[in-house]
Amino acid sequence: LRSDAQHRVSKDGRRTNVSGATIYIVACADGSYYTGITRRDPDERVSEHNQGLDPNAYTYSRRPVRLVFSSFFDRIDEAIAT
Repeated sequence: LRSDAQHRVSKDGRRTNVSGATIYIVACADGSYYTGITRRDPDERVSEHNQGLDPNAYTYSRRPVRLVFSSFFDRIDEAIAT
């Protein structure tokens, strides 16, 4: 697991990216991988995947998922271009 995201803690105790975005990759239970982007804490985003909030989401039927990579970028366009 690699993570170099920079975070701040909000008043409600949640961690959020100061700016920019984090690219993340999760390994799914069926052996496939899913790549996502978030402006929030990647661990929080992975938790949402595992909660199964959206039945139409790729990861919904492939839970549980686990974070295998994340990398923070100062600008969201840099994250997408990588």
